[in-house]
Amino acid sequence: MKSIKRYGVAALVVMALSACANTPRNAPVAEQEAVQPRAVATSAADTPHVTRVEDVIKGAILTGGLGGGIKLAGFWQSAPLPLPPGKWEVVMRKNYSRTWKTAPTKPTLRFLWVALKNQDPEAQIQWLDFSSNITTDRVGYIHEECAGDYEVLNDFGTTKSGFMERCGYAAYVEDHRPPFEFMVIPFPLPEPDIQAPNLLTVQLHAGYSGGRLTEWRFYVVPPAALQSAEQRKLAVARFLQETGDQIKEFLNNRPALLPDRLVFVP
Repeated sequence: MKSIKRYGVAALVVMALSACANTPRNAPVAEQEAVQPRAVATSAADTPHVTRVEDVIKGAILTGGLGGGIKLAGFWQSAPLPLPPGKWEVVMRKNYSRTWKTAPTKPTLRFLWVALKNQDPEAQIQWLDFSSNITTDRVGYIHEECAGDYEVLNDFGTTKSGFMERCGYAAYVEDHRPPFEFMVIPFPLPEPDIQAPNLLTVQLHAGYSGGRLTEWRFYVVPPAALQSAEQRKLAVARFLQETGDQIKEFLNNRPALLPDRLVFVP
């Protein structure tokens, strides 16, 4: 009888551990209920079109779209870092580290920064660069005010009490708008040589405490159909919103599909 009781207790422990493994650590209750089972993200990370972070080197060709992207390290966050549909050439890669002196354990996280060039010369998104921590740790961050004089600005309803932070803006490249002050990439960012009228840059800061901390920059060539400044403004605002929403999916450990073009908003 004792052996049967011990077996029952052990089985309950195994079941509890299995349930915990499917929930990202540090996620609030509302986020935990929304997160899909980890097996979904794992299967997406194991598709043939996903590139391991170790293989992201200069000259490599990466596949974007749903089922593509970059497989970062980390047991809990297994969904691939998303890329817009298409083929992307790695132009540059850098590794760097950041230490959180305000955290009790003062952890140091390893970060990856990658610049990508679209292989389709007719694509609207010609250039993309991003940074993300390769592994994760129990690191929080101080929320910064999402404000500035930009063509489009979106704080995505971020609150100081939340676990997730998103802040993005869009501006014409010719206006030479500086990035957000909390963009923490510790080296000068290259400017791609793109010759196109009304070239736009879209920048986004998006992070989840204890999970992925990311920065994004897109160079977008508006289509000729968006003739007026107001049409471009509406279209890029929609692009920023959809991009931020899909990156939220990634931060919640779900497969994401980033938009690859501006769409006319009637």
